[in-house]
Amino acid sequence: MKRSPRELLVYTVQTLERLEAEKERASDAFREGMSHARSVGYDTDTLRVVLRLRKMSPERRKERRALEAIYLAALGLLDGDPLTDEARRRLDRPRGRRADTCAQRPEASLGRERIERRLHEGGRKRGRAQVGGFFE
Repeated sequence: MKRSPRELLVYTVQTLERLEAEKERASDAFREGMSHARSVGYDTDTLRVVLRLRKMSPERRKERRALEAIYLAALGLLDGDPLTDEARRRLDRPRGRRADTCAQRPEASLGRERIERRLHEGGRKRGRAQVGGFFE
């Protein structure tokens, strides 16, 4: 049986309202869970990080830790700890889809300047400004 456009709209709106209500209930339950965790002494910020990390694959977590080490090193927050091997590999790895363009860059050392340059390159604004000036 084919629905009329009006019936389809009503069904769609009702479905979205039901999903919104479910989302609100889940959000309330999550807040209660976090409140309970806080009451028994857990740090909720750390729990949020743990939850986010558990969603990642082991490879993605390893990559994440390497990037964190690179950023901390660039900011001088490693307190004398050397960069991990994974972080060094991350800096040496060709970036982007074309490895041949990376091979043309003469970056040999893993010094602070190289890390800062990589951070600066990766930190350029993306999105609105690159849409051909439409939003500028």
